[in-house]
Amino acid sequence: MVQETDNLLKAEPVRRIAVLMRERGLRQIEAAGFFGVTQPDVSKLLHGDFRQFSVERLLRFLAPLGQDVEIVVRP
Repeated sequence: MVQETDNLLKAEPVRRIAVLMRERGLRQIEAAGFFGVTQPDVSKLLHGDFRQFSVERLLRFLAPLGQDVEIVVRP
């Protein structure tokens, strides 16, 4: 259950990262430099293998792509 919730939380930042990379024509090697990871790490991320990345780290990847992150918790 915890793993499922974690994966759901990670899915949206990963989707957004992929969209932004595609829109900007950003290659994996370039994104890796922005994120401080290797190109193979970016490849894994984009192919749905994001277990090694925390939610916080994925959210931090959005900053170099010009995105502000706002977290809202609702009842």
